[in-house]
Amino acid sequence: MIFNYFKTGLRNLNKRKGYTLLNILGLTVGMTCCLLIFHYVSYERSYDSELSNSNDIYRVRLDYYQQGKLAWKSATSYPGIPPAMKREFPEVENYCRLIDAEMLLANEGANVKFKEDKGYFAEQSFVKMFDMELISGTASHALTGPDKMIISEKMAKKYFGTDQVLGKTLTVKDESNPQVYEITGVFKEYPKNSHLAIEYLASYDTFKKLLRQDGDTTNAAETSFGW
Repeated sequence: MIFNYFKTGLRNLNKRKGYTLLNILGLTVGMTCCLLIFHYVSYERSYDSELSNSNDIYRVRLDYYQQGKLAWKSATSYPGIPPAMKREFPEVENYCRLIDAEMLLANEGANVKFKEDKGYFAEQSFVKMFDMELISGTASHALTGPDKMIISEKMAKKYFGTDQVLGKTLTVKDESNPQVYEITGVFKEYPKNSHLAIEYLASYDTFKKLLRQDGDTTNAAETSFGW
């Protein structure tokens, strides 16, 4: 019985070739679009899923109101907010502050120099909070103290030709304020479906040191609510 239905169907399809071709083409296009949309949505929903505690991590943003109306909003906030939240809200287990750190970096010995913009000044807590996997260096204090930096495998090979770079240095090419960073760790890059497009992290203590060199006497990197 089923075989007869199959033969009848083929016969009808063969009689109306144009209509058959149109149906098959439409079905193919429809299925292809559905699969592409499914793949896109699945990929977007997978962002940062590799983080073990992704559901518990929140970015604090800044909304500014005037006369009860939202005047402007920012993805950034003030450095005094995290420690204040940690004191006032028992739900806050930990925090990490990131400050953009665009640099012109150089390996002086090899005469290699690049402008880098995928990095931040970051607190030590970043390593654990964001499941950063170090292939060399000590995760518990790689970003503790000034003049420390951890870099990606890709960046290590770009500047030194190898990922065995612990203890080596990179220099910030700034005539007014040159900085030398000791490399204290090398990490595996995050996957493409991650918001963490990071090639290097410099210690937050370095950022505080730079502010003091510029005349800061208020410990603004810890207490400021006015940047």
